[in-house]
Amino acid sequence: MKRYFVLAHLLLLAIGALISCSESPATPNSAGNRQDVTLATINGKPLLLSDFNQYLASFLDGDLEEVNTVSTRELFDGFLNQVLLLREADDAGIVIPDAEISGHLEEWSLNRGENDSAEMESAIRDYLKVQKHLKQTVNGTFEITLQELINYYDNHVEGFTVGDQAHVLEILCDTREQAEEIKARINTGDSRKFREMAHNFSRGATAEAEGDLGFYQKGDLPEEFDKVIFDLKPGEISAPFQSMHGYHLFFMEEWIPRHQYKFHEVKGEIFRRIAAEKERQATEDYISSLRNQYSITIYESRFPSDIKEHRFEQDES
Repeated sequence: MKRYFVLAHLLLLAIGALISCSESPATPNSAGNRQDVTLATINGKPLLLSDFNQYLASFLDGDLEEVNTVSTRELFDGFLNQVLLLREADDAGIVIPDAEISGHLEEWSLNRGENDSAEMESAIRDYLKVQKHLKQTVNGTFEITLQELINYYDNHVEGFTVGDQAHVLEILCDTREQAEEIKARINTGDSRKFREMAHNFSRGATAEAEGDLGFYQKGDLPEEFDKVIFDLKPGEISAPFQSMHGYHLFFMEEWIPRHQYKFHEVKGEIFRRIAAEKERQATEDYISSLRNQYSITIYESRFPSDIKEHRFEQDES
């Protein structure tokens, strides 16, 4: 079972547990256990295979097909980066209050036993430490000008084009007879009445929202739904349509032809994209500078050829 795969992204950034770096490189035990092989040293202190295994175990339990395009060496680079970032966060005196940790555990519904909770609490604490340190050190150190926003829009204008969209309302009934009866009580084009009937009689999840399904482009919905909805004209109600959920009535409330967003409509989105890219680049530059500050030796020959081999060795130890 992949215990925390839903948080793989978080755990790729977190180290999962505090790293135990002794003063001298470790060696295999008498049984030949490779758990204690030194994969790298940071300022002379070793990072052990057991440390790396612990990191991998946080998110690689079970089926490894999800990550078979990523080499063990690449994962180790991420692991090493996080070790350095956590050290810097600790040196900077970054502290995460227990209440904040508890809030994240509750939000992510990961409190599934004492042992798992302790592991996740440690992982989340380290992750938040690193993120807080990066926010203080890297984020906010750049500016984004109006001209940059305009240039981005001009260079990516095709990406701000949206296809034909249908704004759809729905009423879901148990029987065809009920759906036909409701349809008979609504005049063509009467959006207000359709919404009222959806609120009062639909048993669908959208009833509280007056049957509002939102906006769809062709291909967003299953083909059988597409066929019914996109044959409607604005203001038309479909014939009762049966699915595994019951009998549907669809109402085409609005049809918006393919169009290109104006700059002012997407300025906020452009700002977020540029900011994310600048933060990513600034973070990479910062990590690169950290790696130059430390004396790091990586023993390439000691790495398994792939993740599966690595995990098999761990399981057999």
